[in-house]
Amino acid sequence: MKRPRKAAHLSLPDAALALLAIVGGGLMAVAWIPAGTATGLVDIVRGQRAIGDALAPTVAALLIAIGGVLLAIEGTARRDPMHLTRANVMFVARLAGALVLAMLLMRHGGPLAYDLLGPGTGSFRARRLDAPWAYIGIGTGGTFLICALALLAGQRPGWRMLAVAVLGTATLAALFGLPFAQLQLPPAGDL
Repeated sequence: MKRPRKAAHLSLPDAALALLAIVGGGLMAVAWIPAGTATGLVDIVRGQRAIGDALAPTVAALLIAIGGVLLAIEGTARRDPMHLTRANVMFVARLAGALVLAMLLMRHGGPLAYDLLGPGTGSFRARRLDAPWAYIGIGTGGTFLICALALLAGQRPGWRMLAVAVLGTATLAALFGLPFAQLQLPPAGDL
């Protein structure tokens, strides 16, 4: 005889966090961000499109709200309460390490490549918008980050993973770099 299944329900902490994320993210996207920024999502000045002041925070707010929805859905499907384990802590530590290394590659990849392989005159700062120097930081850091996240998710390393990472990084660079002529990809805008 089968035992009756324990009904799934959303725990109070999960429900509170999900509600806070959904309401908070939604309010940020529709009220706080538009009231606190000078331009919209995309700003058009003299026929040139540029990323508006509100684009990045609006995307972040919507991701927070989506995270709240996913937490509510996942929380109702979970039958057993979750507990913090050593494996959880190690996963977060590996994830943080991958993010730090990716950011270091993005920030220092272009200048280091210019110092090692550049023409020998001038500085990276003067050439940061020229190909290939403008793309080395985002290319190396982005590719590393995608590969690291895939490895953390349990994928086996291989040429296919590397190809997906390079293609994904190139796609993101093109999505932001091509329509917005004045946008400087990391780290070029920071130097």
